Amino acid sequence: MPAKMLSMGPDFPRRVLRMSLLLSACILVLSTLYRNFTLSLGLGTGMFVSVASLWTLMGMGRILGNPKGKKAAVVGLTLFVKYPLLVLLLCFSLRSWGASPVGVAVGVSLVPAVILLKIIGILWVNNMNTGDEGERERDSSAGGNGPRNG
Repeated sequence: MPAKMLSMGPDFPRRVLRMSLLLSACILVLSTLYRNFTLSLGLGTGMFVSVASLWTLMGMGRILGNPKGKKAAVVGLTLFVKYPLLVLLLCFSLRSWGASPVGVAVGVSLVPAVILLKIIGILWVNNMNTGDEGERERDSSAGGNGPRNG
């Protein structure tokens, strides 16, 4: 039996963005309630960079996917300017505002962590579904519902 393909769907980036924003808000609220300003500032800056990077990448994909669009120069310039601007924001927040480097690192890794966990969940569900079918095929090829006693 052939293995199922990984099916994420066309709305996968939008779902990742929505979950990342929700998770960012929850983590920032909890961090603020903990009353550690430097950690909250670092988390907020890192999460902003991570979510902004995904958001601009999604926007560029939409622009490049439009065959009628003639904005290739704007897209190229945005892709090349985006990362230096985000790095400058990170450096400014670390040096001037005194943000926590650990908080920035955790915040920046938010979107990749959400993507990884969503893919693991999809694979897990697909594996569970194919595992059930394999059990049913094995039972039917054995000639019944398993061994009978007596």
